[in-house]
Amino acid sequence: MKDTDQGIVRLNRQIRGSESIFNGKKLVILEGGYDWFLKLKSKYPNIAVAFIAPFSENELAMRTRNTEWIESKFTDPLLVRLAYEEMNRLIIENKGEIDIVNNEAYQEEIVNIVVSEVEIQCIQEWEAWGMSVLIYQLH
Repeated sequence: MKDTDQGIVRLNRQIRGSESIFNGKKLVILEGGYDWFLKLKSKYPNIAVAFIAPFSENELAMRTRNTEWIESKFTDPLLVRLAYEEMNRLIIENKGEIDIVNNEAYQEEIVNIVVSEVEIQCIQEWEAWGMSVLIYQLH
């Protein structure tokens, strides 16, 4: 565990003994997210797995495209998290999956929210250091 100067805690845990789970001949049931599913499939290409998702095939394909868009647009983990939070807010507001890739209004809304959140955090950090803040927008 690492505590950074911004009060953010980052965890990096390694699971030991997971190799032995797959050495036996008995059925093993693991519960994990989609990322775990992808890592298992890449590490053990011949493994038989089932990924149970609360999405239809179309929704899962759309979520995958949305994820690819977010992760290509934002590289910093904080910005990625903010983008996902905004995507989730839009999904709740829409009462179902949204297509970010094919909707420029959703893209613009996500980018604007991420940028505004970062600006707010920067201003708070600058003010905490006792610095004056002058913000202007270039057009």
